[in-house]
Amino acid sequence: MNLTFLKLTNLSLPEASTPRRVDIAVGVLMAIALGVLVYQGANLIDPYFYEKRVDAWFQGDLPYRFEMITDYTGHYAHDKSHPAFSPLGFVPTTLLRLLGLDAIHAARTVMSSLAGLWVVTMFLVLRGLGARLLDAVLFTLLGASSASFIFWYTVPETYPFGSLAYLLTLGLVLQSEQHVRSWVWFALSGAFNVGITLTNFMVAIFATLANFSWQRAIFILGAGLVLAATVAVMVILQLHPFTYIGFAIALYIAFRLCLPRIERIAGQLEGSATFQKLFRLALALAAILGIAAITVIMVIPSIRGYLVEELGQELQYIFPVFAGGPFIILRSIFAHTIVMPAPQLLINSWHPETGLLLLLTQMSAAGSGSSWGAIAVGLWMALLGLGFWGFFRSREHTKFRLVLGLSLAGQVLLHLIYGEETFLYSLHFLPLLILVAAWSVFTRARVVALVLAGLLVATLAANNIQQFESAAATLNSLPQINPYVSPSQNPPQGS
Repeated sequence: MNLTFLKLTNLSLPEASTPRRVDIAVGVLMAIALGVLVYQGANLIDPYFYEKRVDAWFQGDLPYRFEMITDYTGHYAHDKSHPAFSPLGFVPTTLLRLLGLDAIHAARTVMSSLAGLWVVTMFLVLRGLGARLLDAVLFTLLGASSASFIFWYTVPETYPFGSLAYLLTLGLVLQSEQHVRSWVWFALSGAFNVGITLTNFMVAIFATLANFSWQRAIFILGAGLVLAATVAVMVILQLHPFTYIGFAIALYIAFRLCLPRIERIAGQLEGSATFQKLFRLALALAAILGIAAITVIMVIPSIRGYLVEELGQELQYIFPVFAGGPFIILRSIFAHTIVMPAPQLLINSWHPETGLLLLLTQMSAAGSGSSWGAIAVGLWMALLGLGFWGFFRSREHTKFRLVLGLSLAGQVLLHLIYGEETFLYSLHFLPLLILVAAWSVFTRARVVALVLAGLLVATLAANNIQQFESAAATLNSLPQINPYVSPSQNPPQGS
């Protein structure tokens, strides 16, 4: 968390706001303090959990993600669904291990540092939107005291990276409202988002289309996909993770040397009528080929069977019975993300024959964790409602609100269709919900919003920390209950 990172994120603040050094100092102090707390929370989980692959944490794949960032030659290191996760996690983990930390503490340090980056990025985005210093601090603390933040930044998973990618992309959109940003940043945003989780590409699509013509957006998003695909190939080939450092340096040098020429050629092509006609023709041909490919897949049984076999694990998470239906899913998105209910310890529905137990929240009542949780749900719903009111009435930051609104709607729609334990994906909802709720301070009811937010932070801390300690204790007891299960018997779950 240094000034170089903050410059790279392009999250500079309006000149009229508090001096940038003050904002950066406040953000970094919060990041350090909360990062330390996250690290302490991570220590409550017994390392035995990772070593014996007891995969029971809200349908997450924690033991396998731990392997991905500590052993690049491991069975799960070449995960095609999350190609950027392994190098992003492995490189800093390995550097820390070279300094003397063991694998467990190195992984926990990386995840707690990532939590700190999330905190400082959220704070700077709120300041960039025009929130006062107190308001930005309070809503950043609100995000950091949420159930999603506490339960997922304390463990190795892909979702903490995805949540940060969302925030950085939204920060890029915010900056583009004030200054024109190079297409390179949007291509990198696309690569980062899709490299962490395929469906996260939606926020990069919305951000790019909000800033460029659809023709240029296609090229930018295509460049992002090519970059992510290159990283995926490197992961599949199990290249040493330090290769990625060399790749990043080479890419930076190439952009520095070639960017002016690329910009000039792109401008000439965009102004060429002939190129525009050829471009539209290419899109039409691509559509025809796509339809033909789908037809071939449907007609030829062997190809269709191969794809079903490859995608079978993902297909079982589309409209799963155990998700409980739209109301249950929406309850999880809008309530459980912030306020942790009482988790249930249930038999793994996909592998009941193993007798394995899972911690789950899907069927838990909102605020059921404690009396503090019930109060917190009421406070949160009032604050979120006030935020939505301010969000839709506002005439400021039109581009940012468009991308934020589409991203939230896209995530809600996606998980009404996909996923069984919705809390698993909650870090993808968290920054979007916090930013919408923060719009309450831009209304005439700012004082009411601050009172609600202050009370909410206190009740969330009381409820969510208690629930985390209880869940960690339950998890630590499972190795004595469940026998060791090999990866082939207990494959990773979720996207």
